[in-house]
Amino acid sequence: VASGKHTKTLAHPGYVSALAWNPKGATLAVGGKVPTRSADNSLLELPIARVWDVASGNQVMHFEGLARPVSHAAWNASGTLLLTSNTEVATWDAKTGARQRLLDPSGAVTALFSPKGSWVAIGSRGGARIVDAETGKEIGNVRGREIYPVWSPDARTVALHSMESVQLFDVEKRRTRRLPTPGK
Repeated sequence: VASGKHTKTLAHPGYVSALAWNPKGATLAVGGKVPTRSADNSLLELPIARVWDVASGNQVMHFEGLARPVSHAAWNASGTLLLTSNTEVATWDAKTGARQRLLDPSGAVTALFSPKGSWVAIGSRGGARIVDAETGKEIGNVRGREIYPVWSPDARTVALHSMESVQLFDVEKRRTRRLPTPGK
């Protein structure tokens, strides 16, 4: 990459809608959809998520059972779980490809692991939820128009933004505060 030259093309057929590097840097999760034919030969688009070994260009994992194309993907800090969102949010075992837990059945816009990898912030229309990735238990929630979460480096605060405003959610104290908006 430092040379600026093309190094590899991954043979991912179809439409790509999400990418996520594994923290170890050797693999890349790719989400999207691929064209296929039904029994009556009509064209269908099958939602998929795959993991590719970047050095070899080989597919090393395929995740099945997705309801819709993946719009967002993220790895936990250890690289053992892959998080996918596509209105539903699920975690997947990186070794077996098995779905571990459905964290949100519908309505998610985005989701991402905390820096330590044990919690997930799920943004949806009307607010956000913080859940434990292992148990699925809700740790806290924030109501409002702010639906796009970003974790602080120490995982103590989640910043949520909309087009008009920002809220900060203190995970330990379960409290929010809205940042002042310039010009309002």
